[in-house]
Amino acid sequence: SAELGDHEARKPGRSGDFHALREYQMGDDPRGIHWRKSAHAGRLLVRLNDEPSSRRIAIFLDNAQATELPSDEELDQQERAVSQAASLAAHYIQRGYVVRLATRTTSIGPGTGQPHLTRILHALALLEFASEPRPFAAPASWGGECIFVSATGGTRLAAPGVR
Repeated sequence: SAELGDHEARKPGRSGDFHALREYQMGDDPRGIHWRKSAHAGRLLVRLNDEPSSRRIAIFLDNAQATELPSDEELDQQERAVSQAASLAAHYIQRGYVVRLATRTTSIGPGTGQPHLTRILHALALLEFASEPRPFAAPASWGGECIFVSATGGTRLAAPGVR
């Protein structure tokens, strides 16, 4: 089964990580042809590579709470949501994705690598849940996938460009 983020675009060409081969189609870049496999198969085959720009994840953590004094159960749910957001950030950064974090009170812009993960984890460690309604600190539109994490509603994946 596919993980979140595993259905990024595959494009013929030379950039990104090699993924698979497919039959040549009109308009494909001839530099993407795998000549040795094409000769063996008797038809033109092109390399499919991950498009680096498709390896983008925005994690939206909803840090709103329903009441001013949350119950122990609600506090546990909040802790699980923060932990899940941290795990997702680590997962994708370790796989080379550009990761962004947005909550209702803070936003960490897109970035990669261990220093960026440290910024995200620091922001999550200091995150407070608040009962006053407010929008997310960053818009939900961007050129990658969006993952929404909530203490009350679980996690969901939104397609690229979803608002």
